[in-house]
Amino acid sequence: MKMTEQWITQAAAALQQVGIVVKKEEKDRPVAYFFPKPFKGYISSFAATVVQSGLLPTLDIYEKEDSAAEASRHLLPQAIAELLCRMRVVGRNEGQRLSEYWEQAAQDQKKEFQKKVEQALVALKLAIRMYKAVKPEDCPPGTAGCSHAGQTQVREPEEEHMQQAPRAWNGPANCHANVGWLYYREYYRDYAVNRGKVVKYPGRRGGRDIEETMNKHEYLLKYRRNPFLLSSKLDGMLDANRQLSGDLTKAGFASLAFRTLYPGMIIGLGLSHGTPVDGDLKCGFQFDYATGLPIIPGSSVKGVLRSVFPDPDIKEQNERNMQKARYIARLLREQKIKLDERNMFSAVRQLAKQIFEHDEAKRFGMDVFMDAILTGPSTGEFLADDYLTPHDKYKDPVPIQFLKVLPDIEFTFFFKLTAFKIGEKEVDKLDLFRSILEDVGVGAKTNVGYGHLELKK
Repeated sequence: MKMTEQWITQAAAALQQVGIVVKKEEKDRPVAYFFPKPFKGYISSFAATVVQSGLLPTLDIYEKEDSAAEASRHLLPQAIAELLCRMRVVGRNEGQRLSEYWEQAAQDQKKEFQKKVEQALVALKLAIRMYKAVKPEDCPPGTAGCSHAGQTQVREPEEEHMQQAPRAWNGPANCHANVGWLYYREYYRDYAVNRGKVVKYPGRRGGRDIEETMNKHEYLLKYRRNPFLLSSKLDGMLDANRQLSGDLTKAGFASLAFRTLYPGMIIGLGLSHGTPVDGDLKCGFQFDYATGLPIIPGSSVKGVLRSVFPDPDIKEQNERNMQKARYIARLLREQKIKLDERNMFSAVRQLAKQIFEHDEAKRFGMDVFMDAILTGPSTGEFLADDYLTPHDKYKDPVPIQFLKVLPDIEFTFFFKLTAFKIGEKEVDKLDLFRSILEDVGVGAKTNVGYGHLELKK
């Protein structure tokens, strides 16, 4: 990608034009420029979402004003549109959104348009480094790039009774907050200050008054932040996902809607989370950066499906590969596609190659696996905590608290599928994927029941 000085210069001007970068003038001091720090992350996540999900679904999320967002992220698509106008990629039309420029582009120009958007993102990322990043709460009132600039921050009081109901711990704006942001950012606000502050809190246990001693951070997690996180509800949170679901359906993507079964689903267990302090939810969790809702990455969906096909790195027909081939052959028999023992292995390998191995000239690997998004129910809680208890014969077991998706939560999987025939019969790939996902499950610890799915009736 060719990046010239003109692109970066115009990107800096676009950031100032839409209000992401703000000029600060003080008496007897040189002029300073600053921007709300979250925009560094917004630019990176916008680019990643475009690559993974496409431009239109990304814009569907980012162009909406979100009062719960840490900063006014809807200004980012405006900055991209302003930069494209300045670079004469598109003609200027005041007030026109980036998604509208995209829709006006001819079908054969859309791929080139997306490349220009990606180039604009790189230029914006380079340009924004020239300015000072500040926390949103430090922005002066009225700063365009800040959702909550100038609002009073609500802090935890020094002493609180542990029987009080949990509430949003950083002000009323968190009542419908991005849950992923709460889990990975707000969860550790003031950690350095509070972890060394040992305090005593009154409570009751077994019908008796007790006095519990713990550090402030542990108290906030156990009696404030964990309960608030786990009581988050889907009320009003699914609008973006349902809009995206409709857009993907209109674009020709096939879909499968599943509901999670007891005991729920664990996704993103290997991501980093937690501190040595008691009370933490110790394991990571996979949230969509933009919406803050649980998400199953398309790469994970593809990996689960690929795992039941013969291993492409092992060419010979060993026992493990043959077992996998027989499993796929059994699923194909349910579609009235019969494979005899002689051609079974080669037919299954050819099907796997067409689905997973990319070769544009031969139309191999042209199927697209999208992220599976949460689409229901409309209201109610969707997260809960659970425990792992690793055992060591020399030590007492120490339970590890982690986060999970509750049972009866609906996820919709999206695929862009190409045709494939075995003999004269076309393989119903969507039905094949349905069977595999119901048999194998998704996420961590499927061997003990987590991550199993049932097709939504």
